[in-house]
Amino acid sequence: MSAVAARRLYIVAYCTLAAALLWLIVSVVVSSELEQTNPRLALSWRPHDPPALVQLSQTSLDAGKPADARSYALEAIARRPHDATAWRLLGQAALAASNQTLGEQLLAQAGKLTHRDATLAAWFFEDSVRRRRYADAVQYADIIMRRAPDKESAMVFRLAALAQDDDAIPALAKALQRNPAWREAFFKELSSSSANSAAAGALMQQMAADGAPLAPAEVSGLLIRMVRDGRAQEAHQLWLTSLPPPARPSGLVFDPTFIGTPAAAPFGWSLNDEIDSELHMPEPGQPRGLHIVFHGGEGQRLVTQTLVLSPGRYRFEAAGHLLEGEEELVRWQLGCKGQPPLLLVLLKGALASGSVEFQVSPDCPSPILALTTLPRESDRPASAVIERAALEKVG
Repeated sequence: MSAVAARRLYIVAYCTLAAALLWLIVSVVVSSELEQTNPRLALSWRPHDPPALVQLSQTSLDAGKPADARSYALEAIARRPHDATAWRLLGQAALAASNQTLGEQLLAQAGKLTHRDATLAAWFFEDSVRRRRYADAVQYADIIMRRAPDKESAMVFRLAALAQDDDAIPALAKALQRNPAWREAFFKELSSSSANSAAAGALMQQMAADGAPLAPAEVSGLLIRMVRDGRAQEAHQLWLTSLPPPARPSGLVFDPTFIGTPAAAPFGWSLNDEIDSELHMPEPGQPRGLHIVFHGGEGQRLVTQTLVLSPGRYRFEAAGHLLEGEEELVRWQLGCKGQPPLLLVLLKGALASGSVEFQVSPDCPSPILALTTLPRESDRPASAVIERAALEKVG
């Protein structure tokens, strides 16, 4: 063969190979663009394209054609043996064809290949719940919410329902201690109905036993709802569970000297952040006391705390003093809705402390203790510190 002929043959072979490579690249690109929107057209460009086959399998399964779904999934697996989605669809097709045992085996195989398939995780979640394997169920729920954030609301609802089963509490507590992204939503769901109080109580006890008690904001909603529903005594016991043992009150008023110990509303101090005056609980290491900087002239409710009291006679004592300014009127109120409140005025002239006795009737088991300011005639700067608000039963 002459050199010219050899060169021509080389050029022809090179062009043929280049054309084949170009066609392969074009077919791959086009099929990739079409495999989700038009998988059949994608297969015309690249026969046996695994993603297109998987999409056709899913479409067939959605259309109630498990045999077709099985056929497409098998062809995809033949081309790509480790395609977890194809294995999952093959398992779903078996389940749709009433072959439970084979379906579970195939889904288990898919589970070995991926932890990223939200649909597969949903099946494992339901299966784990059915088998009461709650640690697995919570793990799969977490996978679903991370892979499909739009499913968070539905999964949080399911997890809150699982909390009704005492056997699920340890698994939920362990998962929540890892501070998952859905933790806040979970506690909001748990607080949405006072019927969940028993589940919330068991969860609080478990987390406290694990050394990870709940934050005040995570339980306040449930406690407030229970009090409004007339279940103050039950809510109070639940609230005590949420506190670490050293923080549990020894008296009838929580944090009576305003050390600043955090606690959930309504049984801990609730500061009103919608007023003109400034309120400050002490930071760790600072002097105790509720610090108030007065602004404006209108009367304002500063702080509140709900109490749980048995019928009988009580003595309330309070103390405070001015830091800056002239006479400022601060008033403690204690009572239930629809009843005249007990009044104790402080910082009136030389009165920096005082006490008063009152009677608690059986129809007022959860009075509200509130610190308010009386209207001021002056807008001059003033500040005060409230040092004590204590209560004892005397009869």
